[in-house]
Amino acid sequence: MPCYNCQDTLEEAVGSCFAGGLDNFEIVMVDDGSTDATREVMQELADRHSEIKLFYHDKNKGGGAARNTGIKNSKGELIFCLDSDNILDPNSLREMVHFLLEKKADGVVFYERRFFHSKSKKMFTPHFNTILGKPIIIDNIFDRSGILLDNFLFTKESFLKTSQYPEHHGFDTQSFEMRYLSAGNLVLVCPDTFFYHRQNSSEPSYFEREFNKGNFSVNYYLAIEDIWGLLSSYAKKEILAYDVFKNSSLKENLSILLQDLYSEKNLLVAQDLKVTASDRPSELYDNFIVNYRQKKYSEALDVCKRLLENKIDSKIVYFSLLRSSVGLSGSESNLIEKHVMEILNGLATESKILNKWYTRNLTAFKIVQFIQKLWKK
Repeated sequence: MPCYNCQDTLEEAVGSCFAGGLDNFEIVMVDDGSTDATREVMQELADRHSEIKLFYHDKNKGGGAARNTGIKNSKGELIFCLDSDNILDPNSLREMVHFLLEKKADGVVFYERRFFHSKSKKMFTPHFNTILGKPIIIDNIFDRSGILLDNFLFTKESFLKTSQYPEHHGFDTQSFEMRYLSAGNLVLVCPDTFFYHRQNSSEPSYFEREFNKGNFSVNYYLAIEDIWGLLSSYAKKEILAYDVFKNSSLKENLSILLQDLYSEKNLLVAQDLKVTASDRPSELYDNFIVNYRQKKYSEALDVCKRLLENKIDSKIVYFSLLRSSVGLSGSESNLIEKHVMEILNGLATESKILNKWYTRNLTAFKIVQFIQKLWKK
């Protein structure tokens, strides 16, 4: 359970775990640098329940880091990540455990999510995962089936197979579900199960904070990098041409573009029926993805330069150019994107953002000066 400024909702969330009818379980709570009384509430709950183990981050690192810390320190063979403002139905999680074991699945998803907007759970808006009787696959992320995995039960073995939650951007749960499905894990919806998802609480969720900053499409792009190898050449070209910094509203964002590409049978490699000459320059970007993931920042930087030399006019390429240069300047890998967004926010307003932490590296300094001339176009 990742915890951040959740003093008002934490006790109810924890109480729903103990009302779930499960035996032999633990609750691993990770405070992610809260500034309210969350830690005091956590300690009070731990004093009452021996099943609770507490861990702390000295500063806020984001939901992905909190989940990874919790799972790393868990002993259970089955994992469920419950947000600290959500509430489990008394029977659903137990049913999901039985269903997972019976079907020999790697992961099991709730059938229904009940969004509620006040202190009363009686008034809610339902969302249904309607893919029943067959596995959920990566296609379902894009086919407008409305599937949601972010709160689901999975085996620790499949988590280790998948890799951990990403810690370098704000869409950790969305990215993890893409990683999880692309890894070939067997995921099923458990019928007749539900949980309550709180909205509009006093403390906005991490997702809401990122959306309100206008970072929806940027974060979604970073999530898509996890499955870049599954995308068609045409889709890669379209993504690189998309302005993820400008188009980030509910009506226009990268997620909608990918859904459109899927419906047009142009998104995935399996749909890649033909590759035109105009698609091929974007294939060079594959090398950026590989090098950047391996922390070969100099090689990644060279790829971005070659793309610009080939007249690939892309905000994503500029973004990746900066990511590579900031990586070269010695920034921690999970903080690179944060630092780059600070730079870009400064580029959109004034030139005073040429500050000390990246002027340590001459390459980074020159890259920023170069992009500064192009960014406002």
